[in-house]
Amino acid sequence: KSKHMATVGNLWINVKSNTAGLEKGLKKSRGLLGRFAKFAVSPAGLAIAGFAALTAGIYATIRAISSAIGEFRVFDKAMSGVKAVMKDVSPEGMQQLTDVAKELGRTTQFTATQAAEGMSILARAGFKDFQIYEALPAVLDLASASSMEMAQSADILALAMGGFGADASEATHFADVFAVGANSVNTTVAEMGEAMQHVAPIAKQLGFTFEETSAMIAGLQDSGIKGAKAGTALRVVMAELGAEIEGNGKQALRAYLKEGHSFTGNLDKFGKLGVNAVGILQSMTDETAALTKEMTSADGVVKQMAETNLDNLDGDITKFSSAVSGLKIELGEKLEPTFRAIVQVATEFVSGVQAAFESVMGGSKESIISMDSLR
Repeated sequence: KSKHMATVGNLWINVKSNTAGLEKGLKKSRGLLGRFAKFAVSPAGLAIAGFAALTAGIYATIRAISSAIGEFRVFDKAMSGVKAVMKDVSPEGMQQLTDVAKELGRTTQFTATQAAEGMSILARAGFKDFQIYEALPAVLDLASASSMEMAQSADILALAMGGFGADASEATHFADVFAVGANSVNTTVAEMGEAMQHVAPIAKQLGFTFEETSAMIAGLQDSGIKGAKAGTALRVVMAELGAEIEGNGKQALRAYLKEGHSFTGNLDKFGKLGVNAVGILQSMTDETAALTKEMTSADGVVKQMAETNLDNLDGDITKFSSAVSGLKIELGEKLEPTFRAIVQVATEFVSGVQAAFESVMGGSKESIISMDSLR
């Protein structure tokens, strides 16, 4: 019994000892709470309470329009990128491009931001504002027909057109040629575009047209020489026959292919990089000529492919999403001045509250109930 009494006594002593710090902390906290209570009923405190409600309203407003503002911010940044590349563009030209991008965002499966990204690629390739305006529909149709991003479509067209020195007005025909190639053999627009950038400059110098070069690339791709390898191999063939072509015209290549040289003969002349390509081209001279003719007369092919590719539920949903994005951009643009004013006022208010609170509380960095009092 005495043992139990001793235990209880020790427990009581420990409790008294451990709660002494808590009582001391609470007394100190009551002083801080009293000062805070006086502040709360003061004019400054009541003002802060009112402003707290205002802040809650501000946050609710911000959340309600932040989606539209966010969509506009991304688009506005993309258009700023276009302007940064086109240093000499006039305000009127820039506004026209902005309007075109927003219109595409409202009426096509691509968002206005994606349209702006395509514009940026064309601008980097040296296109002027009016040339971008002229070439953009072809970029859009090629992207739709081949299920690729507008930026990739713009890059492919810009490189091909630049390689052959084509004008912006020819963009739609270039897109038609790519579409015919991808639709006729086992290849894609992306693979043809990759090959084209490796051979276009030398093909143009030797007098070959874009259609003739595309048909040869398509034949190589269909036979298993894909992507950049097709362009590199064709470049080797053209380079090795460069002297004959410069002396007798581009028909010198067709004449050589018609002669039907042996593998060993081709290997000696074109090396390992070109021997397979020239062998394939030898075996399909008639097919290449027919495809070249089809590509030369191509008109409206890419637009029809684009429309067919989107004529389904997935296409409808994609276009709907793009239209919603366009609406958000319009709302965001209209609300931006108001939104900026709200954010600026809110920032000033928060800074003012912090200064007022620190002034009344004497700059105390202690909490209302110190954690030390609970130890």
